[in-house]
Amino acid sequence: MSNIINEDDKIITDRILNALSSNNIQNYLINTVITTSDESFYVLKNNVLNRNKYTVKSTVTIYNDFTDKNNKYRGSFSFTADLNMDEEELSSRALNAYNSAGAVKNPYYPLPLGDSMFLENNKSDSFEIPMNLDSSRHIADIILGCEYTSSVINSTEVFVTTKYNHTINSNGVNVKYSTSTYEGEYVAQSKEKEDVELYNNFKFASTDSSYEDSLKSMVTSSLKSVHDRSFAVSYSDFADNIKFDKIILTGNCLYDLFNCYVSRSDASMIYPQYSDYSIGGSIISDSSNEKLSITVLPKTPYSSEGVKRVPLNIIKDNKIQYITGNSRFSHYLSLPATGNYDCFSLKCGTSSFDSMKSGKYLMIEHFSDFQMDNLNGQFGGEFRLAYVSDGTNVIPVTKGSVSFDIDKLQNLVLSSDEQNFYNYQGPVAISFDNQ
Repeated sequence: MSNIINEDDKIITDRILNALSSNNIQNYLINTVITTSDESFYVLKNNVLNRNKYTVKSTVTIYNDFTDKNNKYRGSFSFTADLNMDEEELSSRALNAYNSAGAVKNPYYPLPLGDSMFLENNKSDSFEIPMNLDSSRHIADIILGCEYTSSVINSTEVFVTTKYNHTINSNGVNVKYSTSTYEGEYVAQSKEKEDVELYNNFKFASTDSSYEDSLKSMVTSSLKSVHDRSFAVSYSDFADNIKFDKIILTGNCLYDLFNCYVSRSDASMIYPQYSDYSIGGSIISDSSNEKLSITVLPKTPYSSEGVKRVPLNIIKDNKIQYITGNSRFSHYLSLPATGNYDCFSLKCGTSSFDSMKSGKYLMIEHFSDFQMDNLNGQFGGEFRLAYVSDGTNVIPVTKGSVSFDIDKLQNLVLSSDEQNFYNYQGPVAISFDNQ
């Protein structure tokens, strides 16, 4: 397999470079991703299908530099390529992309500079092939081995995926790396009172040594949730009768919620003035809230442009420390390019999850459609499972919806209990005043 991967990478790279040369195209970015996957599908505990996939795809970005009214521009246009395309077709697509890029008036910006200005020096480097990957059957066994009363996993899909990435540009960037993930989805079912199902997905990096424990905890929680969902009553029965002191959110929605701060700290949001964040500024004005500290995490060593990525503590105690971004928008803001990030860790608080569950509250555990608007800060959606507490009794509820503004949360509390999955490490739950 190693030889095949490296040979296919060389074939498609050479074809693209020859097509660019034949059109005298000087500025370009080539991202080649070779993907291998081991996939398993189950109905209940029965393995109904196993398959392997292998794909090769390149995304080619062509840049066209031009001047108009004494202003210098760099337009860009991208197209995809695969091994079925010969040099003639690639040449035609490259020329069309170059002409299309000439109609895009982006102010000029430089491409990332590689360690070596000579592509041939590194062209023969081989990909590192990951060793000791767990199989998709092993991941499925972990999921199907979890239990909670009479709840079951009625279907499971597991994908063990390795991506071999090769990024080169006309400015000397030439990097190769591989990453592997365990991901998929499963449906938890309970027939205790009503026949109900809850859809769940998961993703972990293969390098995460604790992924098995995290997956077991996630699946067991899902089985408990679907059990409670089968007994849940309509939220409307309680919405007008109990004044909740606070709202508690738990689960995957916390990634989407706090990713708002990561998104607003990116140059692509700041340059067009969608975000007013700046280094040294504060993300939260209410001093009564907990201090938020967020570190973005590079799950791949390089960005799609070939920029070396490192962990960055972008927000410390509510203060913005870094602005992240690609080469274009970072250049416009006179900042160094860091690459874009979509994985992060959020520092946990000091209150245990159990201690947060006191008084009158609404705790939402499973949204059917959680929405987070990074521009205006609005978040919420319909939920399939939540818990209502009147201070004494806790009752599972369903068929309700909520809406809040992240910029107006009061008395935000982060749990000391932690959860971990691919793109999020942080509190398992948060609470804030119900206003």
